[in-house]
Amino acid sequence: MGALISSFFQTGGHLLSSGTSDATRRLVLALLDEMRSRESTHIHWSAIESFIVQIPKGENILTVMGPDNYNLLQRAIGFNCVELVRWILGRGCDLNRGVCSLPLHIAALQGNEEIVELLLKHGARVDSEARMCFPGPHNQVWPFDLSGFYYNAISVGVASTDRYSERLQSAEYYAIDGDHSEILELLLAQGEDSWLPWQQKRPLLHLACERGAWNCVRFLVAERSEELNQCYDEYFPIHQAALQDKKFLELLIQCGAEVTARTTTQQLTVLHVVLLLGKKSAQETLAVLRVLQDHGCRELINEPDSLGNTPLHVLIVRYALEESRYGYQEPRPWTKWDMLHLVRYLLQSGAGPSINRPGNSALACVLRHVRDWEFRYELLDMLLQSGGDPNCVGRDGSAPLMVCLVPLINKDPLHCLSHTKKVFYLNSVRLLCRHGAKPNCKTRSNLTPMHVLVFTAGEYITLNREGDKRSAFAFIRQLLTVLLQHGLDPNARFSQRTQHILLALLDLVQNARLPSDLEHVQALTLALLVHGADPDVQISSAEPVICHSQSSVFLKKACNQKVLDSFTENDFKKVFQTGKRAGTEEFSPTGTTSKGTKPKQILAAPFSMSASQVLYYYIQLIIGKEELLNDPEERFASLLWLYYDTMDHRKLYGCLKNFVGQAALLPPARAANLGRVLKAMYSRPRSLKQIARVAIHQALNHQVAMSVGKLALPGPLREYLLLEWTP
Repeated sequence: MGALISSFFQTGGHLLSSGTSDATRRLVLALLDEMRSRESTHIHWSAIESFIVQIPKGENILTVMGPDNYNLLQRAIGFNCVELVRWILGRGCDLNRGVCSLPLHIAALQGNEEIVELLLKHGARVDSEARMCFPGPHNQVWPFDLSGFYYNAISVGVASTDRYSERLQSAEYYAIDGDHSEILELLLAQGEDSWLPWQQKRPLLHLACERGAWNCVRFLVAERSEELNQCYDEYFPIHQAALQDKKFLELLIQCGAEVTARTTTQQLTVLHVVLLLGKKSAQETLAVLRVLQDHGCRELINEPDSLGNTPLHVLIVRYALEESRYGYQEPRPWTKWDMLHLVRYLLQSGAGPSINRPGNSALACVLRHVRDWEFRYELLDMLLQSGGDPNCVGRDGSAPLMVCLVPLINKDPLHCLSHTKKVFYLNSVRLLCRHGAKPNCKTRSNLTPMHVLVFTAGEYITLNREGDKRSAFAFIRQLLTVLLQHGLDPNARFSQRTQHILLALLDLVQNARLPSDLEHVQALTLALLVHGADPDVQISSAEPVICHSQSSVFLKKACNQKVLDSFTENDFKKVFQTGKRAGTEEFSPTGTTSKGTKPKQILAAPFSMSASQVLYYYIQLIIGKEELLNDPEERFASLLWLYYDTMDHRKLYGCLKNFVGQAALLPPARAANLGRVLKAMYSRPRSLKQIARVAIHQALNHQVAMSVGKLALPGPLREYLLLEWTP
């Protein structure tokens, strides 16, 4: 209460009238206009005095605002007019009243010690908090860089920091913003008089380090050494000093700051903070890392934060952020060569490329965050050569190989990838496999690399642009070949619905729109067959198979055998003509009556009783694809001949016999092409050369592509064994 009463009588603002006359208003506005029109070095007291001598006493001239909403005292402090400030203070005014930009705050930010002393003498309070809009326009919402205004309007050195016009700060904070240690010392001495013993002092050292105020930091480490290891707002002063010039960090370490300090919640070390939040060039960052390594941070090189990220993880994420800074040149973005240099330094300092606790490995971190595929390959190579584990499963249950492949489904359209990106994509997958990545890895949802490739192919089989489709399938085939060459099992169970990968490829036939689409299916099937896929695989009797793309009936071998055995040839013909057996209701392969069942669904029921090879289901499928069977080039036959060249003799001819025997039941529009091809296969026995090829395939367990290179065979014979497959 005593301080309030003292301030009341000291300021003298209560003695002034609340208003001003029109003549006074015109004089003050003219003086403000004169001050704005001239440079601060050209404003002389004689010119100012010619205006103020005409202003009568007893009027509150601070209520007169210029076009920019600043009064005469604020402008006088901004232009360092000590005489004008002294004249205004001599007339009496309230220095602690205002929405923003209090006089003491402006003087502290500018660093004019004489004006600060005058304001303190006339009752300005050090602990008053207010926003700072001066000298820019009044703004309560949008942020602006205050330093730019001071450099342009006042030409004084102010630290380039981001400030907000709605931030409430006291005079000490503005002195730190301006890096005026002598002003800060004066304000602290004034504030000590009113500071109560039980009140906690503001951590000014933390603030000075955060805002890069070098002079204030040097003053505070000597004046307030107890704040060196004091945590404030999650961070210690050394964390903020590490983000500034190297001299800040060296000064705090020299004065006793602990380099092993961690943030409270995220558990970030100084290394984490430097690599993630620093706004320095790569060379400056490397210099700071060396200082930290020399002063006790070598043991923290593999320490994880609360999320399990080591400094190496943080560095990779930081580069991903640098990649996103398109168009920004200040601070200068890191190049990939800068990044490689920093990663190499961390690895040489003992950083481990694998995870330290459940989380993502550095390899997965690279594959997730780095967009440049060429640089991604370089980073993977460096990490793998340094001992990175390519089979380390992350917190989401995915190995690095799956992290690399899954985006093909979700976010990396193949037609948007350039040739260079595809090359480095393949090289990255090949690099992971070469260093021991398991191509048969699974995620927690049992997703495998084989699933990714088949799902991706399923998305592109319906693409209308033939050029993009051809390019996409060529890339998928190359990717499949790389995985098969490094141990991908083509005979593993594909899913609960589809037993084998060869059967899963028939979904592509089902979705094919053009005869040319079958060429892509044939290329993928050929790659699988020469790398170990079994063309004679037996589809389980419990396996549900859809006979037609528009059918809602799932056929099983366990359907009503008695009903099927009672069928005669006349019954089959009647079924194709009317959909009903003579003297019965409409027939369903399950032995029950159903309305609207198509004759082509009935054809598959007796056939499914005697065959279970993939070839059988392929023939079933194309029977209902009239647009594929009417192809003049008969491209549907290429897949038939592929199975003809690789299947076991007994199983092949047993499968063909089922369809050739019922060829007369096929609709005439479809029997012409398909029936002729099937009859040619069944009626023409294999040559001795073809029989020998099948025997070699079976002897090599169908892994011809990986074994034929070890045989001393001439080129034409090698191509014959590989079915003219080229990697």
